[in-house]
Amino acid sequence: SSNILMSAFCWRRLLSPQTALIATAAFKGQRRQSKHSISGVTVADGTHFVQKAVKLDPMIQNRKDFAQVTLMKQLFALAESRTTDRVVLILRHSARGPIPPNPTGEQIMAVPLTEAGEREAEEFGISLRQHGLGEGSTSVQWMQPMTSSVDRCLRTVEAIIRGAGVKTDPPLQDDILKKGNQSDGRQAWKEAQRFNLQMGEIVDRLAVGENVPGYWSLAENAARFRAHFGFDSNTSAGPQGERMELLVACTHDLQLASIVRHFFPDKAVWPAFLEGALWWQEDGKDYFFYDSVLIAKACVCRRNDKSLK
Repeated sequence: SSNILMSAFCWRRLLSPQTALIATAAFKGQRRQSKHSISGVTVADGTHFVQKAVKLDPMIQNRKDFAQVTLMKQLFALAESRTTDRVVLILRHSARGPIPPNPTGEQIMAVPLTEAGEREAEEFGISLRQHGLGEGSTSVQWMQPMTSSVDRCLRTVEAIIRGAGVKTDPPLQDDILKKGNQSDGRQAWKEAQRFNLQMGEIVDRLAVGENVPGYWSLAENAARFRAHFGFDSNTSAGPQGERMELLVACTHDLQLASIVRHFFPDKAVWPAFLEGALWWQEDGKDYFFYDSVLIAKACVCRRNDKSLK
């Protein structure tokens, strides 16, 4: 809990534009170019670069801290460049309490957000506002946020909105952000119990193309989320209005990890509390930014079936 508290109190400095530029300077000469980044940096080896960043700024303590710095930079760059009409910021909820031993599904969902987790989510919103992405933004138009109906997700979104100082409609609660990767809830729970709730093993199996009872394939799951977020995979997204639309969506680690592994099938870091990804479309491609790495992938045909409901 001390690390969570430290992270919460360090958000404003950690994610300030000055700190982000300091961190970027540490990686000069080891960059891969990206037209979506202010300074042309996307990072393939987070641990290696974090070690260098810590030498310049002790507030960058770990991989998650650095990932949050680069995510904020990437979002700011997209808002300024206006190369796309809509960006989805999809996050895992903030820090929750411990899950009890041998839990039921209902007990897992009932675990609440901690006070430290709520403070960290609000600090994240404050950082958005300080980067010109919150209250009074001239580059971003906030859409109605989406969230899993689980209370810790709803409270995370509410805290982010409060910190950002924006006025939105109440967060839309939906089942896809709660259990969207499940094709059959009962089968999915049985499979999870069979693996002692080690959900990373299920995602690993899906990533190598195995048919896991109760779960959509990673490609089917991504298509469902893509349609749910309102992306049109049949056309090239581009700037339509004066401001870029920002959709904040709060979900669970399994849902986010399943989307991440669609884009990074070989391996990806499991999402930490309040860790997020950016997803947008441009030039007929999906762009996905996670753990300091940007990847582009050709869009698949949009799903249009009853399973989306």
